[in-house]
Amino acid sequence: MKIEFVNYLSESYYEILKLRREILRKPLCFDYTDSQLLEEKDDLFLAYYLNDKIVGCLLLRLLNQNELKVRQIAVDFNIPGKGIG
Repeated sequence: MKIEFVNYLSESYYEILKLRREILRKPLCFDYTDSQLLEEKDDLFLAYYLNDKIVGCLLLRLLNQNELKVRQIAVDFNIPGKGIG
């Protein structure tokens, strides 16, 4: 298990985006727009790795110097009961 910050538009960012699409958007028949993704450029991304594969992520937005907002949490459907989410 490993948790690390991920940079916007990095290879790991696109892995997180794929997971978020699968878990959060696909069931609702939605996808992210380019403008929605551009709004994330200053957000913080945490990736949860299991066996070198991203199986969970957390998206945070900095509101001010003292506050963060949890924007999204996504965990791979195939990884239940691990305490990731």
